[in-house]
Amino acid sequence: MYYSLVIDAFYINKQYEQEGIIGKGKDFVHGISSTIYLVRDKKEQDKEKGQGKEDNGKKHALQIYEGLTDQIYQTKVQQLQLAMTERVTNYTTRIQLIGSKRLNKTTYDLYVLYEFDQLTQNLAQLPPLKDEAEAKKFLAFLCSNLMIQGKYTNEFLDISPYNIYKNNGNKDYGEYVITNFGLNFKGSKFHSYYYPTTDNFFKEKQKSIQSTIYSYSFQAALVTLYYITKIDPRNFFFDDGQFKDRLAMNIISLLKIKPEDEKEDQKKKYEQKLSDVQKQLIPVKQKAGEENPAKKIVLERTYSKEFLSILQALLQLDHSKRSIFPQLIKYNQDEKINPLGLEERYFDEQDNFKQKGQQKIYVGFGKLENKQITPDGVGFGEKEVTLKTKTIKKIDPKTKQPIYGEEKEVKTFQRYCGNYENGQPKGIGCTVLRDGTHLLAYILSEDWIILISDPLELPDALYKPLGNIWFGKYDQNFIPQLKGTLIMIQNPDQNLPKKFTAVCYEGEVVDGQKKHGTEYYQAKNYFIGEFLFNIPSKGVMAYSEDHFFEGTFQDFKRKAGQLFFGLQTFEGTFVNDKISDGTLKYENSAEYNGQFKNGLRDGKGTLTFQNYKLIYEGTFENNKMHGNGKFKFNGNEYEVDFEKGKLQTTELPPELLKEFDRVRFNKPVQEEEEEEIPEVTI
Repeated sequence: MYYSLVIDAFYINKQYEQEGIIGKGKDFVHGISSTIYLVRDKKEQDKEKGQGKEDNGKKHALQIYEGLTDQIYQTKVQQLQLAMTERVTNYTTRIQLIGSKRLNKTTYDLYVLYEFDQLTQNLAQLPPLKDEAEAKKFLAFLCSNLMIQGKYTNEFLDISPYNIYKNNGNKDYGEYVITNFGLNFKGSKFHSYYYPTTDNFFKEKQKSIQSTIYSYSFQAALVTLYYITKIDPRNFFFDDGQFKDRLAMNIISLLKIKPEDEKEDQKKKYEQKLSDVQKQLIPVKQKAGEENPAKKIVLERTYSKEFLSILQALLQLDHSKRSIFPQLIKYNQDEKINPLGLEERYFDEQDNFKQKGQQKIYVGFGKLENKQITPDGVGFGEKEVTLKTKTIKKIDPKTKQPIYGEEKEVKTFQRYCGNYENGQPKGIGCTVLRDGTHLLAYILSEDWIILISDPLELPDALYKPLGNIWFGKYDQNFIPQLKGTLIMIQNPDQNLPKKFTAVCYEGEVVDGQKKHGTEYYQAKNYFIGEFLFNIPSKGVMAYSEDHFFEGTFQDFKRKAGQLFFGLQTFEGTFVNDKISDGTLKYENSAEYNGQFKNGLRDGKGTLTFQNYKLIYEGTFENNKMHGNGKFKFNGNEYEVDFEKGKLQTTELPPELLKEFDRVRFNKPVQEEEEEEIPEVTI
């Protein structure tokens, strides 16, 4: 079953502040464009400024796809969710949140928030690789990304020099990190996916896995060749996107030659070949006074024929030649077949080896001993675990607190997707909990969990979310505890008004239940106070800067308290979320105390006009004085009768009538009739 993990983009916009633009990108598979921004957490910045520290908060990258059609949006979301949870690696930028902004019934803006800390230099900014050992390690890294991540999710497949970064100290990641940005070449209109236009992948509308593997393999070889030589990859393509295979093969052949070991005539041939290659290279823009980099290329000639033959095969226009790519890292019964010299090999489902100490098949990197794999590196393993759960039996009528029933033991499967070290999960990863085929939760770190099913059964609660994302501590049964941030997953099946549809909650949680904190809603209103059964119970609900309510709630509806609306205030009780009985003070200082119906004055009440000299006590209907009543004026009382706001009684003192007309048509009040006071319903 497919579970959406998408949140409201309002939370991302509220929580993160843009600091600059990283670049424009294009999706490798779907061809859709995006803009990538550098962002920081506003709360982290405010906290550090309050402590007098420099802003050293973690960096994030926010990728925004605009105007996606429903079909592309749904496909892209499912791919991103899989990459976020069940295909986590330590060599791709980790997805933290996926957000959505609905533009209309069939169009969306899609927000993707990534970790981006300690990533400061991409391959285009780094010096060339030093030797063959580094080149093999780099190619194995690119191959691992395909086998663990890319071929399953169709994400993190654009591996140009601008999309691969050197890790500068983030302990959760490996030496290199692949982003999902699909960045264009800076300063150029040219955009290439680093594969020839003759590839089947380029021609297919629905990209097949096989074509994806072949085109990615080509990219991996080309980027590796770039990292060895630092020759701009644009040099290898004609304007129509066709690959200059002869140029690539000539460069690789130069890497095989060692002129110092050759005779004089061979050295001359080498120099001539190098000169011919350099003439074919595109001049690269440089600062004033600098020599054209294309004219001073020096090819390091320290690579074996065996390694360069791999690059040659992967850069062939014949797809079948590229089929060797997945085999470069895979386990082979013949231990001598290890083209990249890896200590840990990759095992897939077909190898049919079990994880050491477990019955389930293991997929990923590890070491084979006695036909069992000790995971080491990125992989996916599964085991059976027992959880203790409890449900709410009833509510204590005095304390209004839940009374829990007996604990139950539930057997479930726990799958770990991520980095292992000597058989144990270590570092970046995700634990997936399932009860049979039913998904329970994703545990992404010690303070980051996605709950798909409610951990407790909540009786008599209007608001039961499908799931939520929790940033904070949780207990051994993965139930949120203490303080943290709860971000609600969008649930299209929940037909609640926007002002009741929660976006996020920040505050205290006990046994998975919100207790005291601040909750924000889709209508941009927010609540601060106490919660019962995960919904507001007592506190302040703010609708706008000068429109808020303070009091008690039941099932999201106001029960009793004070309502502030501009310069008007009401204090009393509510029925069906509308004022029912109490005191309403108007901005012109007039005051009404009495009954209401549907937010309007209706029934018995007392209206004190703004000068406090004249008071009406009697009945109202549909917000107007209607029926029998009396005026109080200058210490005297006068019986009066109204018909839908119009005074029917004529035998009244002239000074009273004059005062009544004056307060009714007081110009500063800017109202035609005093009894036509604006409604206070929302």
